[in-house]
Amino acid sequence: MRVVLSSDCFDRASVGDLLQLFFFGARGRHRVYPEALNAPAYLAWLSARDPAVREVCELSIRGATLEEVRNPSARAVRVVPSVATQWDAKPPTVSIDDAINFLATAFTFVLEDGENDREFLLAFCTREEREWLVDQEKRSHLIFANGGGVGSMTRLAGELAQNQRRQLLHWMLFDSDALRPGVPSQQSMLLAEACKTANVLFHQLCRRFAESYLPIRSLHGWVYGSTSRKRDHEPRYLAFAALSDPQRQHFHMKKGFEQDRRRYESGDTAGDLYNDVPESSMEELEAGFGSNIGSLYSEGWVHEVELRKESGWSELRAALHGAMALLR
Repeated sequence: MRVVLSSDCFDRASVGDLLQLFFFGARGRHRVYPEALNAPAYLAWLSARDPAVREVCELSIRGATLEEVRNPSARAVRVVPSVATQWDAKPPTVSIDDAINFLATAFTFVLEDGENDREFLLAFCTREEREWLVDQEKRSHLIFANGGGVGSMTRLAGELAQNQRRQLLHWMLFDSDALRPGVPSQQSMLLAEACKTANVLFHQLCRRFAESYLPIRSLHGWVYGSTSRKRDHEPRYLAFAALSDPQRQHFHMKKGFEQDRRRYESGDTAGDLYNDVPESSMEELEAGFGSNIGSLYSEGWVHEVELRKESGWSELRAALHGAMALLR
């Protein structure tokens, strides 16, 4: 996050507080720099510091300037001395005490399925991005949180709507559960609307679930990777592979068409999406590939070279860029 120190800070704030802020920048946690590098108050303050302190400040400023050119941050706060914090200002105007506390708080990626969705998200990263995100997690700068499903996430969004400070520290990723292209489930749409109301940035998957982004070659490798899986899943895999892209992208990968019957009974249907699928294939796809199919992302079956061939690559890359810009 860009942290802009108002010139008044250097007249009125304690040296210790200002050093805490500059250390956030020197350690690469945030991008911290004065509002004006040529401001008399800043120059006088800096000249009164010993060489070690000046080095920390200059390291923070150089790092912030370089990283903003390479990878711009999506958000900023302006730090001012001894005033009431205004989280709803643009950018938020934050007192020094509140800034120190806020900047030390971890950013949270709220994922509908905390474990599998973490691996799903990391699968769409380049190696450098993956290493950076994992490092942020190890340093407790980032939390991959289990959202507990769309209902729990909708309640969380409602809570965030009442807390502007916390809104700045969250991003959400969740399924569309769309039975057909462009028609997310009612529950998913309610969550999307709750996020908009709360000013929480999010990404609602275009395909049905995270496992709907598994490349067909990855699924092939998994099915034929063991005798038992080939025995249990080969006919279903062949029927699935014969589907069109939209059909595969909205199929219930875990439980198959059987799981969707309740939705159909309530009037929420796939329309004519599967009308051209042979009856024999529909029978094979009555069941899915099991509740653990999402674990293919963490078990080494999914590779970047295959993901790049899929339309989902550009979708998730855009979502990742947005999420990482919030964290920077």
